[in-house]
Amino acid sequence: LEQQISLSLESHFVMSAQSINSKMEERLDAIKALCHAALKQKQCIQKQREKFKEALSELKELKAEYEILQNENENFEEDKRRSQLHQCYICYKSIVIEPNTQIQT
Repeated sequence: LEQQISLSLESHFVMSAQSINSKMEERLDAIKALCHAALKQKQCIQKQREKFKEALSELKELKAEYEILQNENENFEEDKRRSQLHQCYICYKSIVIEPNTQIQT
């Protein structure tokens, strides 16, 4: 009887240990799957971060080019105004100043 009880208890403990071992393996597999998914997400985030850095760099270059073009445009507009003022002065001079000079002489 003792031997049967002992075998029965041993069998029960072995089955319990196997059940616990099986559950732990399932949990370990689930943890591995989660780690693998997290690693993929991390790699994806790193790629997105690199793309963002590249886009930001391009944006900074475009901004610098825009500022140069804007400055050139402002200089062009200023030169254009000066030219227009000069043309107005030439016109004024030919209509008002030169005739008055000829009349006085």
